[in-house]
Amino acid sequence: MVGNLGAALSAVAFPYFVANVTIPVIAEQTGTANSFFVFAATMNALAMIAWLFMNPLRELKEISATALHNRLAVFVLLIVMVISAVVYTNFLMTKTPPKEEPKAVEADTAMLIESGFTAE
Repeated sequence: MVGNLGAALSAVAFPYFVANVTIPVIAEQTGTANSFFVFAATMNALAMIAWLFMNPLRELKEISATALHNRLAVFVLLIVMVISAVVYTNFLMTKTPPKEEPKAVEADTAMLIESGFTAE
């Protein structure tokens, strides 16, 4: 089940990585998929290490109803926090348009200076 969640999240994260994430030496510029593939390879390596510590012969311990409720509450809280962050960044956060530089005015000024124009 966790693998399915990871696959769904990676499909959502891929465009973000391509557009925004850089990694020194490996993916120094945006617009390539290199940063995402490095991230995915790192996550796979961590998963392989986690598998080394799994013991299928270990018996599970009984947990109390209170501990189960606490775990469920933390899980639901994390999901609510992620959904809130996505809603805030996509819908509520004000997006400022990029500043446009007055290139035409600068070119006209430079042309006037080069021609020797003086404002007397």
